[in-house]
Amino acid sequence: MSASPIRVFVDSNVLIEGLFAPWSSARAILILARASAFRLVLSPYVEVEVERALLARLATNDEEGSRLIDDYALALRLLAPERTQRITQQEFDSHRSFIHHQNDVPVLVTAIKSNPDWLVTSNIEHFNEEVALKTGLRIATPRQFLARCGVQP
Repeated sequence: MSASPIRVFVDSNVLIEGLFAPWSSARAILILARASAFRLVLSPYVEVEVERALLARLATNDEEGSRLIDDYALALRLLAPERTQRITQQEFDSHRSFIHHQNDVPVLVTAIKSNPDWLVTSNIEHFNEEVALKTGLRIATPRQFLARCGVQP
């Protein structure tokens, strides 16, 4: 009987950096997830943010934007992430005091509901220790997460 894989909820900035920066810790997370070192958990709100960033890149650089959109579609197919459901207005309202930046409430609530082993984000200004204490989530940057998994980025 094998142990359940570590479930890692990734924020949009991790996916975006993983696509845009080939030598980043975020890219390492995507590669390790593809190698089944852990399972990615993905929120529909994160997907929308990533798609917005990709469309913005497409608007400024057609060739690179098209390549990144193709890379993202391929990554989603290969990674086969666990996907969360959208939240209700009641869930939003009951958690809005957990994080100061209201745009992050849906991402935070989907993370809470999915109960991952880790929430990985580069946005430590909003997803800080106070949020971790309120929610019980283990929050780390991509670099911190890899170090805690024994990978030296």
